[in-house]
Amino acid sequence: MYASFQHYIDGNWVSPSGANEQDVINPAISKPIGELGHVSRNDLDKALAAVDKGFKTWRKVSAFERGKVLRKAADPVRALRA
Repeated sequence: MYASFQHYIDGNWVSPSGANEQDVINPAISKPIGELGHVSRNDLDKALAAVDKGFKTWRKVSAFERGKVLRKAADPVRALRA
C-alpha cells in the first residue's frame, strides 16, 4: 500500500493540506492501495490560480496549433490501442 497520493497543482506534486483523507480502492481486488487527502480551500485556490494562468496562455495559441498539440498528446493513446 502506498503511504499517500499527492495532488498535481501548477506543475508540481503537492501533499494536500485538508484535514480528511479517504482510501483509494483497487476495484479488481476491493482493497485499499493508498490514501488520498482532501484538498483545503488554500489548495483549491492554488489550483484555480494555476488553471487561470494556463488558460491565459492557452487562449493565445491558435486553434490550428492547439489541434496539433492535442493530436500529438493523443498519439501514445492511439498506439496503445494498436
